[in-house]
Amino acid sequence: MQLLKSLALVTVFLTSALANSPAPGIPKLYYVGSGQLTSTNPNPVQINSPLGLRISNPFSGGFVNDKRGHRIGKALGGYGVENGRVDTNSQIHIDTRSTWVLADGNYAFVTFQGLGPLGQTGWFQFGVETGSSAYSYLNKMYILGNNTITGQTLKFDLYSPTAPPS
Repeated sequence: MQLLKSLALVTVFLTSALANSPAPGIPKLYYVGSGQLTSTNPNPVQINSPLGLRISNPFSGGFVNDKRGHRIGKALGGYGVENGRVDTNSQIHIDTRSTWVLADGNYAFVTFQGLGPLGQTGWFQFGVETGSSAYSYLNKMYILGNNTITGQTLKFDLYSPTAPPS
């Protein structure tokens, strides 16, 4: 019985102490760059399903600039799987994988995965895999971004809790 009273007292003490702890702050996000993907296909494949409308539309090209506005990569059209699914709440679920050629001539595998209201700004995770020594820092960064899809263009800005190199 004494053990139960002691455990109850410890539980009350810990709950009280934790309830008064300050919440962790929002991490600072550094601007990494921006860019866009475009499609020249006026008739994307549309598949109706119980989960919503899936859209398959290959991007024909695009670019990404670093934080200073210098072009660091170009999307290669036709090398990837570009999909989005618009659910019954008009949220678009972006799931894109593409191949990019970087400014130093090396290639990168790039992913966009995220969610947002169709036609408005949404958020996504931006992943990069490359063997480029000049851009290897991108392999190690957690990058997120906001995007807006209008017509055949996806425009995005990129941010990270890790500062990009100067």
